[in-house]
Amino acid sequence: MAGIRKLPSVLVDRIAAGEVVERPASVVKELVENSIDAGATHVIVETQAGGMQSILIRDNGSGIPFDELPLAVERHATSKIESLDDLEHILSYGFRGEALAAISSVSYLEIRSTHAGADTGGLLRARGGTIEEHRIDAPTEGTGIHVQELFYTTPARRKFLKSERSEDTAIHKELLRLAFAAPELHLEYYRDGKPIFNLPSDNDLRSRIATVYGPDFAARLLYVEERRDALVLTGFIGDDRSYRSQADRQFTTVNRRPVEIRHLPFFVRKAYGELIPEGGKPIFFLNLEVDSTRLDVNVHPTKKEVRLTDEALLHGLIMAACQRALFPDTPLPFLRGKSDDESRYVTDEPGSQGSSPFLSADSSGGFPSSYQPGSPSQADRTAAFREQLREGASPAPLLYPVDELLSAGMSVREERAYPVRPPETTAKRSFVPIRHFGVIFGTYILAEGENEFYLIDQHTAHERINFEKKRRELEARRFQRQILLHPIALDYDAQEAEQILSQQERLLQAGFVLEELGPGQLVLREAPDFLEPGEEKELVEHAIERLSGGEDLVRVYDEYAAMKACKASVKKNDILSPEIISGILRQLGECEQPSRCPHGRPTVLRFTRAELDRLFLRTGFGKQIDASSE
Repeated sequence: MAGIRKLPSVLVDRIAAGEVVERPASVVKELVENSIDAGATHVIVETQAGGMQSILIRDNGSGIPFDELPLAVERHATSKIESLDDLEHILSYGFRGEALAAISSVSYLEIRSTHAGADTGGLLRARGGTIEEHRIDAPTEGTGIHVQELFYTTPARRKFLKSERSEDTAIHKELLRLAFAAPELHLEYYRDGKPIFNLPSDNDLRSRIATVYGPDFAARLLYVEERRDALVLTGFIGDDRSYRSQADRQFTTVNRRPVEIRHLPFFVRKAYGELIPEGGKPIFFLNLEVDSTRLDVNVHPTKKEVRLTDEALLHGLIMAACQRALFPDTPLPFLRGKSDDESRYVTDEPGSQGSSPFLSADSSGGFPSSYQPGSPSQADRTAAFREQLREGASPAPLLYPVDELLSAGMSVREERAYPVRPPETTAKRSFVPIRHFGVIFGTYILAEGENEFYLIDQHTAHERINFEKKRRELEARRFQRQILLHPIALDYDAQEAEQILSQQERLLQAGFVLEELGPGQLVLREAPDFLEPGEEKELVEHAIERLSGGEDLVRVYDEYAAMKACKASVKKNDILSPEIISGILRQLGECEQPSRCPHGRPTVLRFTRAELDRLFLRTGFGKQIDASSE
């Protein structure tokens, strides 16, 4: 066994580099944070080949004095702390003590900097951690750092880097995190000589969000602010219609430092409860202000994560802030408590907890798992785009003429029953009414079958009928396209636009034709011809969202069909003629999935005669009472 010996400093630096510099995005993050700490108001980032070939960062900050340039690439040399107390109260972005040293040990590094007020600038070049040149240079504004051939000294690390595109994506995400952490910063990003974004200085976070994702997106955000003990949470969250299939619009900062906080996304998701479907990722841009003594910002070599001393306090803070924004008129202590009415909702899943003996329904139908029976508020919000379309789109033709729907109704007090013609298709035997007796509470149809009776929600039943009809129509159309008279601009950042364009073929199959006008500038040229004016943008954005989550576009059109069915269906308190009621019941019996509306809510409750006899104590006491004699 070899004896113990001290490692040479070059090797120590390269080991440290493996902790601090994971990938090109780590270099970009460290250097831009240093620029911000130097008071820069304008930072320009240029990369080539995913940052593996070249990373150039230029800023207008305070610069580095000529004599201190060599110290900048030495380990544990910094301008940001002098004592242990400084370390415990560190609030600056870029302190690591070894960032530039680590970067220089695995690359060709060049620094050009002019300290504020100096007549001359300085130049330093290092290769593999060794300074090769340090001299006076022409004065420039601020500092420019050029990193070339990253990891050339550690080929094994370079081999494990991902593709250029993946590294570009990581850099883009890091820059967005920094942009949202410091909205006052003017930030430019160029990739392989191509401009990706140019974010001018913004007055506040909402303005910066609007600059990146568009004003429509920013307008749907809810402001949050909450104080608890020494914690102050501020920022924005998506409204109850805004969520993503991926966590790509979740940004957190602590004291305006872009970091990740363990469990915070879970806490935010929990605050939404059933407002967004299972698998939906909430949108948030949150900053936590906290005394630096209550957290450790240096627990991770790359400063990705901070640790708070009291996660329970953080949990309560986030829940209160988010729920106050989402439910402004609801007293906080009782938010989202399960009411007695809600607990009565039952599922038609075999063997499910809390099932009722009074509900018998077909459990087939292939609806997504996010449609959870027994959760009405969740079922009503299956997609963000659907609610938007409901507000502006014209209703589709009703299954029955309006004049018939508005004809004189009936009361259950009438001593009359109306027959229901048997369904033309009787394969679905779970719902076969013989006659009906009208509507109670303006909502529920009373109908009788063979030794059983039904309560039918007139809206959800009609919605199921119209949904299956609309879905058949869409399948028959095969997504034929039409050219838009006025192309529609879509709001995405450059990285998202590039990913969207990579899905062009699938979008084309679904009936959408997109065109790129410039970095991050997309327009919709063609759309499916069944869409009504005003629906195109919402549907293509929803289709893009589903594609980014790896989902099938069939679901997008199922949700579109559900939206149209809801608009076309009779509503609560609509007056229906006996003939219309009979038609609804007959066609519901012919549906593939008669037991549930497309949102997952029940359409029918079935009560058997035997169950009623037991409830009225007509059976089960030694002998059965003859119902016909009493």
